[in-house]
Amino acid sequence: MAIIVTTKKHATSHKLSGIDQILLDEFGTPNDNTNLNASTTRHGLLKKLSNVSTEYLNGQGNFSTPPDTGEVNTASNVGSGQGWFKTKNLLDLQFKSLIAGSNKLGITNNTNDLTLDITEANLTLGNIGGTLGITKGGTGFGNKTDAFDALSPTTTDGDIVIRSGGDNIRLGIGSNGQILKLVSGLPAWANEATAVPNEIDYIELARNRIGWIEEFIDIGTSVNFATSISGTGATAVINDTVDLGTFGVGQFQTGTTTTGRAAAYFSSGTTTDHVLRLGQGVTTVEGKIRVPTLSTVSEEFDIFFGFSDNAAVVNPTNLVAFVYDRNSSVNWRYITGNGTNTSNNSTTAVPANTWTRLKVEVNAAGNSVTFYIDGTSIGTVATTIPTTELYVNYGIYKSAGSTNRNADVDYIAQQIDLTTPR
Repeated sequence: MAIIVTTKKHATSHKLSGIDQILLDEFGTPNDNTNLNASTTRHGLLKKLSNVSTEYLNGQGNFSTPPDTGEVNTASNVGSGQGWFKTKNLLDLQFKSLIAGSNKLGITNNTNDLTLDITEANLTLGNIGGTLGITKGGTGFGNKTDAFDALSPTTTDGDIVIRSGGDNIRLGIGSNGQILKLVSGLPAWANEATAVPNEIDYIELARNRIGWIEEFIDIGTSVNFATSISGTGATAVINDTVDLGTFGVGQFQTGTTTTGRAAAYFSSGTTTDHVLRLGQGVTTVEGKIRVPTLSTVSEEFDIFFGFSDNAAVVNPTNLVAFVYDRNSSVNWRYITGNGTNTSNNSTTAVPANTWTRLKVEVNAAGNSVTFYIDGTSIGTVATTIPTTELYVNYGIYKSAGSTNRNADVDYIAQQIDLTTPR
């Protein structure tokens, strides 16, 4: 590389008789040559730049791209399992990203660390595969039969499960011919009495169950019930039995008075003489009844069947009953009341001139009632159940019109399975 010294610079450099310094920046622009380049054998000026950002001057005085080796150090995963280190690229140590595989796992990127945690809100039983063993709160099986077998305490064919001391326990199979009896509050196998074949223990029956059946063979002399009759022509009579499966039919007639009524209440006294109180055992009443002609706007009437504290009215203060009230619904209604009523409409319409079995069943504690129509449950009520004394009541109550209307009944049966024998 030639150094060009202009006349001006040359003159200036000799003003002090040659003892002043000549600086490079006082020279003109050099030519593009390599005479003063540094080499492996001598010092020199820097080689011309290559204008490539990724090239560097190597030890041989040339510009070149460094090899993809970086430093000689590296990284690796320690131990078993999946490692996070991926590779080394020049000076860059590359690691795999951490991604949650589902919304059940949460990842929080903190300043100095990552937090992994289970997102419990997103865990459901449907997300859990396999089965849980008994020690984990499961059964170890995926089907009902095997799961029940795993939990059941039974060990032998014929065993039964009973509850004792708050636990379900095994009662081993008894001997042939034995029957279950209640002993000290728990079922137990016992030999059946053989002194008299098919003997009925009436004393035990009387102590454990109260019950009666009214077949309506005769209304005037029945010892089971009395009648509440009001209105011109209102009466209760025996109707001719023309339908197979009926044995004595009672017919309750409203007469021609607009507010006529005819009802039976199962007590031997007045309408205020009650004979039972709920909550002493499972209490059931069933009747087979028929409405020959349905209620209309011009000839309006209601029908009541169940437990009541006043047979003289269709809306007593205390009741557990079926009610046919066309103004409210053409379907059977089921009602409980203790001063406040809980009323429900069933989905079963009251049929004309068709025999229907109605059943009211109160549980042993007297705090739940299930209603049945022709053997099928139509609803259960657990509110406003009366605790006062009642009796069974069946009747028809007129509220409009002057034409006689009837309500038929084939039988009424009631029983109480006493919780505590009397």
